[in-house]
Amino acid sequence: EEDQIYFNEFFRAMGNILKNVADSHSSFCEIIIENQDNGISIIVKNRFSQKFKRQGSGFGLKSTQELLEKIGGIFCFYSQDGLWVSRIYIPFLRSKGIAA
Repeated sequence: EEDQIYFNEFFRAMGNILKNVADSHSSFCEIIIENQDNGISIIVKNRFSQKFKRQGSGFGLKSTQELLEKIGGIFCFYSQDGLWVSRIYIPFLRSKGIAA
């Protein structure tokens, strides 16, 4: 049996994060995806331009957190060593008959 994830939640979360990377005019972006025992871990690191002016309300980050929490996932973000880091955990679907 293959492990499957919640595709819609994965797609929306990654879309929100990558939109933020693009909007910040990042000169660097690294994406690390690891298979964990019960799900996948995704780390997105990006450098943001010092000329970047904050845009938006931050609702994209909040909605991403709420979206992932509804399926038992985790989302957090922080600044580290001059990089913006977003961390996601998405659990695997375990029930048969549920499509990802």
